[in-house]
Amino acid sequence: MRILSLLPTTIIATVLGALLGACTDDVDKSDMYTFRGQTVLDILSTDPDYSNYKALLERVAFSSYVNDAEGKSVGSSTAAQLLATRGNYTVFAPTNEALQSYIDSVSNTPNLPISQVSDSLAADIVKNSIIDSHDDKAYLSVDFPSGVLDRTNLDDRFIAIDFQSSEERVRIVLNSNSTIVRRDLQGSNGVVHGIDHVLSFTNSNLAQLIRQTPNLQIFGQLLQITHWQDSLTKYRDQEYEKYEHGPGTFFDGNTTFNTLTPQHRYYGYTAFVETDSVLQLYWQLPAVRYKENGTIENWEDEIYPAIIRKCQELYPEFTDTDPVSENNPVNKFVAYHLLPERIRWDQIVLHHCEMGYGYNNPTQLGVDCYEYYETMGYQQRRLMKITEGAQSDGKRINRKVTYDYGPNGDQLNVKSVERPGILITENNGEYIHQALNGFYYLISEPLVYDDGVPNSVLNERLRWDYSSLIPELITNNLRNMRSNTFYALPANFFDHIRMSEATHFKYNAYYTATVENYQGDEENISGQYDFTIELPPVPYRGTWEFRISVAHASHLGMAQLYIGKDPDRLQACGLPVDLRLSVSSSVIGYQLDGPDWEINRQVDKDMRLRGWMRPPQHDGIKTGGAPPVESMRSSVSKGPYARLRYIVTTGTFDPKDRLYIRVKNVLENTSASFELDILEFVPKHVYAGEEAEDIW
Repeated sequence: MRILSLLPTTIIATVLGALLGACTDDVDKSDMYTFRGQTVLDILSTDPDYSNYKALLERVAFSSYVNDAEGKSVGSSTAAQLLATRGNYTVFAPTNEALQSYIDSVSNTPNLPISQVSDSLAADIVKNSIIDSHDDKAYLSVDFPSGVLDRTNLDDRFIAIDFQSSEERVRIVLNSNSTIVRRDLQGSNGVVHGIDHVLSFTNSNLAQLIRQTPNLQIFGQLLQITHWQDSLTKYRDQEYEKYEHGPGTFFDGNTTFNTLTPQHRYYGYTAFVETDSVLQLYWQLPAVRYKENGTIENWEDEIYPAIIRKCQELYPEFTDTDPVSENNPVNKFVAYHLLPERIRWDQIVLHHCEMGYGYNNPTQLGVDCYEYYETMGYQQRRLMKITEGAQSDGKRINRKVTYDYGPNGDQLNVKSVERPGILITENNGEYIHQALNGFYYLISEPLVYDDGVPNSVLNERLRWDYSSLIPELITNNLRNMRSNTFYALPANFFDHIRMSEATHFKYNAYYTATVENYQGDEENISGQYDFTIELPPVPYRGTWEFRISVAHASHLGMAQLYIGKDPDRLQACGLPVDLRLSVSSSVIGYQLDGPDWEINRQVDKDMRLRGWMRPPQHDGIKTGGAPPVESMRSSVSKGPYARLRYIVTTGTFDPKDRLYIRVKNVLENTSASFELDILEFVPKHVYAGEEAEDIW
């Protein structure tokens, strides 16, 4: 298979950052630290430049956080005690000068003594500066990605990373303001990085942050006028806080797992935003005149009327003149920029176990990966596709590519690019792009849901890893976390999943585990389960085939599937699916691919007649972080456990439909489980066209 190796500028920056520890010409040895077996607290205690920060650590107390030698909580303790215990902590410690400057500016009092800093301000400074990686290693500078760190700090906020080139070296800047001045001070329980400004975070919600950003004034005004800003305000579910969410166990019929449950349930949002200059350039708007406070002076008489005319041209079927109405063209334009989940940069398109990619070398991309997101708006449901691969030159919205699959369909090479797609930028330069409840990302041109999106870009097999359809997993930073942690998730954690009391829902991150999952993770539901999930929309009215992946093993049970528009009155889809059957049984007929592709294609046809399909070729079985050598479709090592695709139903579906699928355990067996992984909507011209559907 030929894999292109074109890397976007942002990835090159990441690589440069990763090389800092190895290129002696670039590294100032005065800011390096030689490991001497000290704890993180010891490092801070022996360096007088961090004495004020250490004083705050000794004041700030955490409840039930510090663990003893056996890992059991020993109750309330200070941050200093935390950093003296075993663990894996990353600390971004401000120098005395940085700390003094920050507290003086916040208190508006020159040279305020550190002892007079309020408890709340001290807690904010400390919690923002520490990341607990639990069982994973702390972050060295060579581990920093371009975008944000994949673990949040003790205040559940992401720390943004930016690599900035200078004449002498590459600077690492955090949250657009804090430069690392001493890096990689490594202790026995973590790493300290010295910074020249206190790590701070905005408390503005996403809409407020956009409105406050100087080069986003047009979109900020549109959020206000359309009232979409009112839909971007929620942060934390206070009702969820009322319930106990501790560790527990989960039995899937075969193995008992130790599980965690999230202590908090956050809401989040993501916006893809055009700068003022991009809208001016592409839409030929009048020149924007700004007031001294940064707002637009000629908004009412020039800019907004021009935007109305342009949106009417783009969305002529929406004629309501009230911008708050979803049937208004300006409202339609704005809504298509918004997603109901907080997505960090490296999760916009998930890379984990696709062919040609190894997660130990994340900058070397393989075959194209893609995610389909449902944008905000209730009346007209719309999808956007975001693609990234070795040949895409970055993350791109609504890119349309034709592929050459080779003579046997087992290759994936770009044949032609019909629509390049809109490029997404990971940050906004000197301006903060992370709000209290989400991120915004800049885009290279106006984002419009034109006819080519549903009829060309999305007129293809639509495949989701089910985890990508659960906003709560994404927003709460559970999806594909860098561990094999298992989370037991209660019914009140989800907005779009209904489950009976006897249903036990577990999310498996499976980051390193060599299981046969698409994108590496899965949902495992056990007990006398009965659950209903809302499905994503199709892009246009037509005949579609709906499929899900199904696991088979002797300890699994039998499930009845239902589908329909009314979640309380769903129709059964055929007979129950027996998950205990061998995949090679005559009922299914799965076989590994052999050298004769005529036989391989005949096996595919025979399986389809029975309602089954092999797993896709796209992803493979993980090999310790290196690129997979076996595809999911035909893995010798995992063949008996192949997650086959099951054809649930075929019918006429419309974007306006709200479809639901219900899965019910029909055996009196509380040990039985059901595993969710892949969902697919496939148009008729793909599954029953003149050419056979590709195996990818």
